[in-house]
Amino acid sequence: MGFQESIIKLFGFLVCLIPFMFLKQLRNTVNIKVTFNFLLLGFVSFSLITIGTYITSYNVANFFNEIRRFGYLPKNKDESALLMNPNTIGKNSAFIVGTYLVLINLGYLKYSIKNIILISYVIFIGSLTLSRSFFLLMITTLVLIAIYQMIKKKALKIIMIFILLISSLLVMIKYATNFTKAISRRVIEADDISGGRLDIYSQYINIITTDYKVLLFGTGMQDYLLKVQNYNSFINQSSHNIVLEILTIWGIVGLIIVTMFMFNYIYECKNFLTSSLETKILLLIPIIIIIISAMFGQFFISYYHTFALTFFALILLDVKGVCKC
Repeated sequence: MGFQESIIKLFGFLVCLIPFMFLKQLRNTVNIKVTFNFLLLGFVSFSLITIGTYITSYNVANFFNEIRRFGYLPKNKDESALLMNPNTIGKNSAFIVGTYLVLINLGYLKYSIKNIILISYVIFIGSLTLSRSFFLLMITTLVLIAIYQMIKKKALKIIMIFILLISSLLVMIKYATNFTKAISRRVIEADDISGGRLDIYSQYINIITTDYKVLLFGTGMQDYLLKVQNYNSFINQSSHNIVLEILTIWGIVGLIIVTMFMFNYIYECKNFLTSSLETKILLLIPIIIIIISAMFGQFFISYYHTFALTFFALILLDVKGVCKC
């Protein structure tokens, strides 16, 4: 139709979609522990390369004024440039932490010094992104873990978690003043804590409700941002919400198909369906992290990084606990 994106992007989408066809067969063959370790290794490697870039090229001593958020390049050098979207890094950080806690409670990983250092590092990087989604996902994860521990009647672990959180918070307030000020400016003192998303939602809702063809069938996935600009030329960002994203690109028909798609994979998780309530809560944590993050960001149009996490999260739903040793 004369738009910029080629059929190559359609092929890319299909290639990333293919693994879901074999999910049922792979549930019993994928090594969860090794897969998680590779995910962790990839994240740590990327973040170390980014840190190295900051150290060698920019003034990291003034990080929150120059670079602002982990993933960006310094504002005074090139305001629009980024190494990776800080929100994406934050969501990946939260997913890794959430998955780690799940695997710890299932008995696949241990509270070893190495693991604690690595996960603390992931939390540190996630915090440096100043991503509101990261902080929301971390709070959600801790609440779900607390509920799980309460049902399991392990009050001591809950008390230890809260003591650790309060201690960390006090240390951060006393010594990491630049960091706490940066969080305050972004979360507490922000004029719009949604980051402009409410205005974006309003624009997309107006388009969907104005044209019944868009509401029913969407505009199509390729170059959908250019297509919606035919309805509202002021739109220059994606929908930042998975429901609005699906309605915009595939309409109500697509929303029904996607819903069936997700419930089908959950329904095939026999271990999840037959497990106890507390285990269900535990197993759902990774997929809940993905869903909540997708409610404030992209999903299908960012399939190259969201599909991999979703694939892993759906496999985790059918993982059984092992003997802790």
